[in-house]
Amino acid sequence: MHRVFFKLKYLINRVCLLVLSCLIMVSEKLIKKYGHDGDSRFLNEGQFEWSSLIESNSDEIVKELNMALVDSDDIPAFHEISEAQKPISKNNDWKTLLFYVFGNEITVNCKKYPSTASSLRMIPGLQNGMFSILAPRTEIPLHRGPYKGLVRYHLALKIPVKGDCYIEVGGERRSWVKNKSLFIDDSFVHGVVNNTDETRVVLFADFVRPLPLPLSWLNYIVIYLISLTDLAREPIDKLQGRGQGV
Repeated sequence: MHRVFFKLKYLINRVCLLVLSCLIMVSEKLIKKYGHDGDSRFLNEGQFEWSSLIESNSDEIVKELNMALVDSDDIPAFHEISEAQKPISKNNDWKTLLFYVFGNEITVNCKKYPSTASSLRMIPGLQNGMFSILAPRTEIPLHRGPYKGLVRYHLALKIPVKGDCYIEVGGERRSWVKNKSLFIDDSFVHGVVNNTDETRVVLFADFVRPLPLPLSWLNYIVIYLISLTDLAREPIDKLQGRGQGV
């Protein structure tokens, strides 16, 4: 009986993932056709006026980042909280301190670093937020994000001065400018290079892409369905196991 139940549960999960994959494919085609900057690797920051407010908080965010880095051994590598990141996260070279996971607040971290958390809350449609900490002489291999209906945001906090340090999106390279914002469509194949002797840190967020009606409704439905998958649930469960639950 148990075996039948688990087989049935497995089949239901597979069907649900297949339906979600089809919805993502349809939605991404519509976003590319009808969304503002729908086919751009890097989005125009002028359409996100709130970014200047977050940039003005950079000094306070960096102070909290420096506090976190004192206990950097306690910050998990990305793959330690998300199995899906194992192909692109090795050893302890890419660490992540999470504040939000698909809209779920990581309460311990938000209380410990309130200026960073309040800055993230300025982002309309915020889904994910974290410090993304990349060690010296480290590369994040080329990969693509889960869905075009989310926009990736970076606020540059600690940027190496000498050497190659950049993000490449769809074959287009950009370097970060300290205390400045970068908006990325991570549904394009992208990767990061830090070929320097310094650590690179950005405040990293995903937020709901602004879209016209009724496409925005479809977008919210797809994001909600993604939030029910292991991609979203696993990090929350693992952080709870580390005493950093929602």
